[in-house]
Amino acid sequence: MKKHTPYFGIKLLVTVAILLLPFHLLAGYVDVAQRIYTTPSTSVEIGQPSATATTDLTPKTGTFTDAKVTNLIVFGVDHHYTKYFAAAMDVRIRLHVQPYDASNTAVGIGFYEYLTINYHLNDSLQFIDKVAFRFNDAYKFDFTIDSIFVNNVADTILPANLYVDGLIRAERYYNFTTQASTAININALTVDDLDCDGKNDELDISWPVATGAEEYQLEWTFVNDYDTIP
Repeated sequence: MKKHTPYFGIKLLVTVAILLLPFHLLAGYVDVAQRIYTTPSTSVEIGQPSATATTDLTPKTGTFTDAKVTNLIVFGVDHHYTKYFAAAMDVRIRLHVQPYDASNTAVGIGFYEYLTINYHLNDSLQFIDKVAFRFNDAYKFDFTIDSIFVNNVADTILPANLYVDGLIRAERYYNFTTQASTAININALTVDDLDCDGKNDELDISWPVATGAEEYQLEWTFVNDYDTIP
């Protein structure tokens, strides 16, 4: 009862679908991020490990081409922080950013950037809860808070409801020739008895991951092989 023919039909259709793509490239976005933030046990303090982080895109090289690598640093308010901060404050930080290229080599001596949050809960015209700056082509970068000013007064501790994110997004194109010309082999089929009545209700179909694939198309058909022989 539908034992061999469905398996062969599914296997053949999946293989044909993959073989139709031998000269195509596969594109996708690869995103990585790291955050400087206050934990229940550690404040963000200048000169301490808590004030620095590294965002690292891996792998950096391979059987792909990166059309664009975009870097973003975001200074913002954590609106889900467990402690309520009622007092208005203007917080300015200076960041040192050290970028690295695809060979993991430091690019120059880095650069500095100032970012400011205007935390005014009762004044929507002044309230700025997120600021960012963008740069390009860094496959890795270290970012460190080396100065903090709260209401124009130097401080060493970042207010606990603030954070700094470092993000990398690569627009990456894979050469899909090898994967597309290799047939996908269906794993051994299994069945499920969903309602525990001793009869199989569902057929599980699975296959190994094809590197770089973002979507699969599965086709199947029903074969009626009922006859008078049990």
